[in-house]
Amino acid sequence: MNNNFNSWKTHFSNNTVHFDKLNWSDGYWLSPKEKKLLKSSIQQFQRGENSEGKHLYKFAKAFSARKKDNSYLESIMLFIKEEQRHALVLGKFMQLQDIPRIQSHWVDQVFRKIRKIFNHENSILVLTTAEIISAIYYQALGQATDSKLLRSICDQILIDEAYHLQFQTQTINALTANHSKISKWLSKTYHRILLEGTIQLVWYSHQAVLQAGGFSKSRFRVNCITEFMRIYHTVAATRLEQKLHIIRTSQINPRCYAFENH
Repeated sequence: MNNNFNSWKTHFSNNTVHFDKLNWSDGYWLSPKEKKLLKSSIQQFQRGENSEGKHLYKFAKAFSARKKDNSYLESIMLFIKEEQRHALVLGKFMQLQDIPRIQSHWVDQVFRKIRKIFNHENSILVLTTAEIISAIYYQALGQATDSKLLRSICDQILIDEAYHLQFQTQTINALTANHSKISKWLSKTYHRILLEGTIQLVWYSHQAVLQAGGFSKSRFRVNCITEFMRIYHTVAATRLEQKLHIIRTSQINPRCYAFENH
């Protein structure tokens, strides 16, 4: 992992037709029980996936200008479009099942407001928190229905979310690379607190779907925290590798090189 995002620009550019093979004519109609279970939950997540990303674009533009490298800005633009495709596909499924879209939800509004405050780093930490939750939620949603179409949609979104988490991991590393030890610790601690609060909120709002998909509250939390820890283990390993690379390519005496504790 490095701080160049060209590979992500390529990935997102090549991933624009990933929903083309969905079978929209499978003819499965949600049972009244399934529809009651899924309706409110899928409405909220569909709304959450649909964002113009104006503030994220603004932050990305400033970051790319500082780095004199547009690969991150171009990657973010493609990433936003991919998230919007998730919303479009979920919305199309909802339309087929006579589930109306919602224009707003208080949970979504709260996250949008938090994401706008402070700075680029905060925006990414909030976004990564949502990606972690989504990586678990869509597993549950797919298992909570007999609709092959919805399961296929969830399977593809899960593949995308796995890449999104890798993308955000690289972004976190890039944004915090020059932070002091205490700043890095504070950032990670804030992120953990944000995630813990979000876990409680999402469980409260989507408990029925999560349970129908095989997740108890403890299992849901453990899976979310596991994803969180994987991100920061990757960031720590990357920083160590970068320092080793400096040693290998410089005249610095390794015994005198001060490693940072993680």
